[in-house]
Amino acid sequence: MLRKLCVNCYEHTPVEIVVIPTKEMVQDEEIVYDAKHYKCSQCGEIIPNNELGNENFKLMYRKYREKKSMLQPEDINYIRKKIYGISIRLLAQLIGCSPATLSRYENGALQSKQHDNQLKMLRDPRNMKTLFESNMDEIPEGKDKQELRERLGFLLDILKSADILKGFDDKLNLIEIQPVDSWNEVSVEEVERFFIIKGQEIEENENLKVSPLKLQKLMYYAQGWTIAYTDHNLFNAQFEAWQHGPVIPDVYQKYKTYGYSRITNDFNVNIEELNLTQDQFRIVEWVWDKYSKYEAKFLEDLTHMEYPWRITRGDLPSDANCNWIIENEYIKKFFTSMSNTLKLLQKV
Repeated sequence: MLRKLCVNCYEHTPVEIVVIPTKEMVQDEEIVYDAKHYKCSQCGEIIPNNELGNENFKLMYRKYREKKSMLQPEDINYIRKKIYGISIRLLAQLIGCSPATLSRYENGALQSKQHDNQLKMLRDPRNMKTLFESNMDEIPEGKDKQELRERLGFLLDILKSADILKGFDDKLNLIEIQPVDSWNEVSVEEVERFFIIKGQEIEENENLKVSPLKLQKLMYYAQGWTIAYTDHNLFNAQFEAWQHGPVIPDVYQKYKTYGYSRITNDFNVNIEELNLTQDQFRIVEWVWDKYSKYEAKFLEDLTHMEYPWRITRGDLPSDANCNWIIENEYIKKFFTSMSNTLKLLQKV
């Protein structure tokens, strides 16, 4: 049993931790929070203790931040580490404080309102880009500076793609998929059939026709977003970084005779009869809703400006033939980062 020195009993006695609602003034606000204290099991008195005192300060500041809609310590750490992957030293320089001050913020000290507003703005990579460029001359050359420059390029690519998908809406609504331990991949053929049948259902709209080129792009985005939503592949196939964007070679061979025309294969099944789980249906329907309104050539251009295709091809000219495999880690990195970035921006 835990023992502490009781100033009433004058000896180390067994204690328990009790929670007492407490009122304190923090700057201009009265804060009510549940303070933790040691209680002597012999005399029943509260025992003063610096260890719990420090923890209570953090609890009090957390309540104050909640009331004032300020960032919590974990939010500040997430911005620095997860979004930008930079050191305390560099972020402190960008917002105009000492590394020691920023470190205290991440460990529970109450940040200034000025620094809180600056850090909130940095949740949007476009604001970080502006701040970074305005301080470029003061930041010494080195690993931190180069990595932030590369990270911003990656994040801004994500925002370009997201803005296109968002269209005229205020935000790009994502779907919620509950994490699952087991996930059964579907066959490539089932996903092909889904998009081809969807394209056949809307005959009057030429933009929605599913040609071989458009099919490849829809399948690519279905794979990428499935990874982002579930951390699993939708199907087992590798995309190659062809001249016209990501391509599954076997799918190309199967439908290449259609050229730029709509694929008209009759599979003798309805959408509802396809072997897709409820979550898989939700994802491919979401992909269809977001991407099918664009022509195939537009989707090709979209994949060209995104990280997985570009990093795979490197310095190759955009019109050069190439059959290099787009590594799954590139697809996962891009689409997972896009999903996380969009969720964060929707809180800005």
